[in-house]
Amino acid sequence: DVGRPVTARWAPPTIGTTLEGKSDANWQVARSTSGFVFEKTHAAISWGMKKQQSIALSTFEAETMAASLACCEAVWLRNLFEELGFPPAGPTVLYLDNSAAIDLAHDPVHHASAKHIKRRELFIRELVADNVIKPIYVKTADNTADIFTKPLDRKVFQKHRDKLLGITE
Repeated sequence: DVGRPVTARWAPPTIGTTLEGKSDANWQVARSTSGFVFEKTHAAISWGMKKQQSIALSTFEAETMAASLACCEAVWLRNLFEELGFPPAGPTVLYLDNSAAIDLAHDPVHHASAKHIKRRELFIRELVADNVIKPIYVKTADNTADIFTKPLDRKVFQKHRDKLLGITE
């Protein structure tokens, strides 16, 4: 078949590995602080922190509010990459250090302790069901979003700072 044109299949590029984020909350103050960071190729590409608008009644509630804020950022980042021609390869992995918040994202059973945060719960659960977000547990010591929510001792701060900057030893 010499002279016959080669037909190549075009596929949209992907951003490679899945986008990953971490979310955390500080419940030790009157109004909790939410923090998040999203990483691509082992360095931070988006981060933020915000004082929560309502008073959380438990660490579970504070972590769920923080996860909701991180989910909003994840949706925005996914849309940005899509518009740039790099659709995400799979769901955005969101690491949380609160197993109850992760359970709530997966479990459609009504939880009495969460009835007052129903909207946030439904938002996160819908993103999980639509395969947009995949919540996974991470140990608190490995949650780099911790740097945005509370004062840390020098060693922990430097560890998280280096991780955010993509500095490896």
